[in-house]
Amino acid sequence: MNVDAEICGLDDILDDAWGDLVECAKNVAISATIAAIVASPAAAMPAFQAAFIPCATAKLGSRFSEIRVGLHVEQRPVTDWTDV
Repeated sequence: MNVDAEICGLDDILDDAWGDLVECAKNVAISATIAAIVASPAAAMPAFQAAFIPCATAKLGSRFSEIRVGLHVEQRPVTDWTDV
């Protein structure tokens, strides 16, 4: 299972808060991955949003509304167990 978040926004927001946004995404990616495995890939986005939005809002404040976040879930077999 591969879960990727894509964060888009103005350069000044992303430059200033990139580390914080990546931290938020990493912290909640586990929730999205578990939801995708247990329920379905469609369940990953709501699980991700439920945890990411409060974290990112705390970091960005009112500028949170100026970013967009997408999530891509791909189920694929593990062929190289060293990547796990």
